[in-house]
Amino acid sequence: MISLRREIEASEQFAPRCQALLKAFLGLANLLPKAALPANPDLSDSCRQDLDRLSEPLHRDAPSPGEIDEAGRSALGHLTAICDANAAALEERDNALKEVVTTAAEAITSFKGRGENHNSNLAKLAEGFESLSHIENVNELRARLRDSAARLRECAEQMRRENEAAVLAFQNQVNTFQQRLDAARKDSALDRLTGLGSRREAERHLYKVSRDGNTKVLLFSVERFQEINERHGPLFGDKLLRAFAHLLIEQFGEESHAFRWSANEFLVTAVASLATNLERGRHICRTFAESKYYTAEAGPGVPLRAIVALGAVEWTRGQNPDEVLRRLREALEKDRKAIWK
Repeated sequence: MISLRREIEASEQFAPRCQALLKAFLGLANLLPKAALPANPDLSDSCRQDLDRLSEPLHRDAPSPGEIDEAGRSALGHLTAICDANAAALEERDNALKEVVTTAAEAITSFKGRGENHNSNLAKLAEGFESLSHIENVNELRARLRDSAARLRECAEQMRRENEAAVLAFQNQVNTFQQRLDAARKDSALDRLTGLGSRREAERHLYKVSRDGNTKVLLFSVERFQEINERHGPLFGDKLLRAFAHLLIEQFGEESHAFRWSANEFLVTAVASLATNLERGRHICRTFAESKYYTAEAGPGVPLRAIVALGAVEWTRGQNPDEVLRRLREALEKDRKAIWK
């Protein structure tokens, strides 16, 4: 009898606890899109739209376990994407600041002792650079950097009138500063080894694809790449990846977008039919497995070739990016198992 009473009391407490947990989840789901930095508005919008859609059934009195589970998985996936994107944005900001501070220090040092008035102006600019280190918003940081470049040019013009030869060197340094600023922005979108789009640029592109319309997504994996590196050395491995990237660009052309997805994986989006892109992708895999290109990096006569696995799916408007990438990964694993069975 006591045991039965306890079970009744426990069941009476279960429903309020579930309601409290559900309320806490909905609160977190509402706050999650705001966690993305302002530099990632697409990511924030996608997260908000997805969670609004999945949270709607949870406002009912009795949402199903499947609806609760799907909402939880989606929230966890978006949280991971936001954390990764925020980390990349902060890293980009830090790299830009390092370039700016280095250039400004070089410019100021080169003109040390050239006049009290100029030293005072440059000192003020140096204080402005120091204040930039406290800015969290990457877009605001870039705007402030452009403003600082303009003030440097004004200072250069004033100095030119007084000392033409000295200011020429200073103007060159200002131009270098502008080039480094532009490079800091572009480098974050490129993979330095292959010249293809970076993982971060691929993620931006995929979030745009999810809203704009239909496309086909292909994922290539250079198989047993770690073993290749261990056998022939990392320089050979780098040449192998560059050769495969060149083959992707050559075969898919301008109608597609190609990215280095991970150390040995490449992602491509294209507009042709799924069947056409699959045939094109399989042709690339066969070509690379039979490559006749050689390199002396690992000794004479070592071909730049490897087995490549391929997965491909169709992405239609409105489909969840995480779900599409999951299906893409499953397609790749299926092909990998067929290759090595």
